[in-house]
Amino acid sequence: MSPTDPWWKRLEIAVRRGSLRMLGSLVHRDNAMPPDAEFSRARVLFIRQDRIGDVLVSTPLFAALRSAYPSLIMDMVVSTNNAGALAGLPMIGKSWVYTKRAISTIRMIRDIRRRHYDYVVDLMDNPSVTSTILCMLSGARWTIGLDKENGFTYDVRVPLLSRRDVHIVERLAEILRVFRVDPADMPETIVYEPSVEHRKSAAESLRKLGVHAKVKVGVNISAGSESRFWGVDQYRAFVTTLASEHPDWVSVLLAKPSHAARARQIAEGIPSAVQCPMVKEFDAFAAMVEHLDFLLTPDTSIVHLASAFRIPCVVLYVQSNPSLRIWDPYHTPHQAVITASNDLASIRHDDVHKAWGRLKAEVGIPAVARSARGFLPP
Repeated sequence: MSPTDPWWKRLEIAVRRGSLRMLGSLVHRDNAMPPDAEFSRARVLFIRQDRIGDVLVSTPLFAALRSAYPSLIMDMVVSTNNAGALAGLPMIGKSWVYTKRAISTIRMIRDIRRRHYDYVVDLMDNPSVTSTILCMLSGARWTIGLDKENGFTYDVRVPLLSRRDVHIVERLAEILRVFRVDPADMPETIVYEPSVEHRKSAAESLRKLGVHAKVKVGVNISAGSESRFWGVDQYRAFVTTLASEHPDWVSVLLAKPSHAARARQIAEGIPSAVQCPMVKEFDAFAAMVEHLDFLLTPDTSIVHLASAFRIPCVVLYVQSNPSLRIWDPYHTPHQAVITASNDLASIRHDDVHKAWGRLKAEVGIPAVARSARGFLPP
């Protein structure tokens, strides 16, 4: 907890800690796993009921387990917020959607218990009351999780590496050791593959806009909170500068439907700026992102799609707590522009433009768009 956090955030954390202390006084699991535990045909349930980005940063772990144990059953508890990310993860079988509604949650726990899971793995990096209760009630033979405040609910507590120095993907990778898999065997990128249908639809939409073969700089203006909106004038200054520096390139404005009017304001009067077609499904959005050559975005799930598709990016971060590492794009060229305040509006355009220049110097300037270089389906 940081003293600069808003009051409601501090209250939320205090309530969570109190709830965990209460649960910890009631439960303490310590069912030791045998050293020759069987994994090849085991049933594993992963819990990751937070946001889309949380699912995406877990995908290298899933890929490593699938490679080591092709017949391993991997199911997952997600939420209404992040269930859409499973469309690009064929290694996940059954999904359970946590809705926060009492009746549906009771039914979900009942059905989970009927599956007789061998292992339940809590992938939450922060202690969660929800994942704690799900672990307690899952009926699994063994529960596994990173050693943190709710460690009392795990039979196997995995050392939690530094949240300041170690990337979230690599912190989660320590869980692989429980399954006798070396974290070094994990993919060096996020794993996500849009459906063939959505890839074709994205390519067709960009052709209709006349930008399919152009170098495309994605400019994502939407994030999870209003404090992470950089501002119409700031984005407009970036797009205008880009048009003057690279008149043959195109800025593709990415926005959720509620921000469509802002995107129009930013693009107004700039011929090289277009709005990305609005799509409802996350997989369809990911297929659009896959065509980008560069990306400017606030910290949101698209950062991890940039890693999946190896898209160089400039990312705007709020980091009010310097003891926590930002969730930067994993093993992907990027420049981070960070503010210690709780509002991205404090970031100057000049700082973003300098970061943009450093990124281009690092990766080079493409002569042809990646979608025209054979990286994507026609």
